[in-house]
Amino acid sequence: MRMRNDRCKAASLGLALLVVLLPAVALAQAEASSVIAPAPRHDRAGWTARHEGVSARLRQGDVSLLFVGDSVVQGWEDNGKEAWDKFYGKRKAVNLGIGGDRAQHVLWRLDHGNLDRISPKLVVLMLGGDYGSGSTPEEIAAGTRAVVEKLRARLPRAKVLVVGILPCGPSNDDPRRQVNTKTNELISKLADNDAVHYHDIGYTFLASDRAPRKDLMPDQFHLSPLGYRALAEWLDDRVTTLMGEREDPVLPVPLSSLDWWFKKHESLNARVKQGNVDLILIGDSITNGWDNEGKEVWKKFYGRRNAVNLGISCDRIQNVLWRLDHGNIDGISPKLAVVLIGTNNASRSKLEEIPEGIRAIVERLRTRLPKTKVLLLGIFPRGKDNEDPWRQINNKVNERISRFADGQMVFYLDIGRELVADDGTTSKEILRDLLHPAPKGYAIWAEAMEPMVARLMGEE
Repeated sequence: MRMRNDRCKAASLGLALLVVLLPAVALAQAEASSVIAPAPRHDRAGWTARHEGVSARLRQGDVSLLFVGDSVVQGWEDNGKEAWDKFYGKRKAVNLGIGGDRAQHVLWRLDHGNLDRISPKLVVLMLGGDYGSGSTPEEIAAGTRAVVEKLRARLPRAKVLVVGILPCGPSNDDPRRQVNTKTNELISKLADNDAVHYHDIGYTFLASDRAPRKDLMPDQFHLSPLGYRALAEWLDDRVTTLMGEREDPVLPVPLSSLDWWFKKHESLNARVKQGNVDLILIGDSITNGWDNEGKEVWKKFYGRRNAVNLGISCDRIQNVLWRLDHGNIDGISPKLAVVLIGTNNASRSKLEEIPEGIRAIVERLRTRLPKTKVLLLGIFPRGKDNEDPWRQINNKVNERISRFADGQMVFYLDIGRELVADDGTTSKEILRDLLHPAPKGYAIWAEAMEPMVARLMGEE
């Protein structure tokens, strides 16, 4: 009898729990379904008018690039107008952003005119920042997935670039930022690196204390004009690649799309004119990072060597060639030039052209600085593992440029294995964003390169 009573109590308890849990499960399912059920908005004046206006523009055709999303995307027409005109004005781009929109609203718009009669090359999707509190990462990611699937079904020839939700709130402890971070982890898995790609550039908007930079995100959410310019700059590499635009790395050109680039170039020229230069490091943002993440390591290894950092963020081979022809090495005769360049060309140039561009840099240095030895570094690994497509391109480039070494004035060193695990996976402790070195990464770099630097500079 006692056993029977215990069974009855257990059954009653189970039933009670079921009564409590079923509504919660049903609610979660209802919320999840609402995220992917197309619906218009009636809570914002002008929403329908904007939707109809954009649809009218699309009916005119001639669209190569679409930006789809919420307030961040719509902001290209306000704070981002100058950057939009510079980066997308000639690319037949259309802005499909509406402030406050969530996935269900975007899905409704895509079903009601926003994709009619067009066949763009690329769709940039920035969605998820306007959900506010109460939504889970799983729900937001489900909505983004539904939008991606809709885009792929309606625009089968277009590539889709999913951009990670930008950071918001004062710190990493902000609940909303934590939701967005988890959401980004989920939506990153939508990428197949063929039709669908993912790009997270949130770290570029954070200061060293992990708060949003006030010059880029003054209210810790929306972008300033400078913020939109930074967004355009960091998206440009992916946009150029996915739209099928290619560049010739052997043709010297300045990076004219970036206003600050010329100022940085001139500041390097001013330093070189001061003379007293025994060591130069030439490259892109990875080299430029010696002034930031690698600052303390630089002081330790190069502070007393009359070293000059000639790295500029975003540079590609052709930009370095232009700088070498326009003042970066005028009037100096260093003992050693260290060259690390090419990763930014991986997605924008043909594979066979990248080594030729790097060869042109080496030859330019040998011609302009005949007494200077050149240490050519293999392009660093990037991405999370050996399957990363850009890493695979860089590895092939490294195989070819290693042959440029003559053992007399040109030398080659590949320290890539020092920056990744034995299985090729990447740690953010070493490469903070799977591309740029963290302080530990710069320490590994300096230590791995030190014996050859000392020998080539005649210190041994």
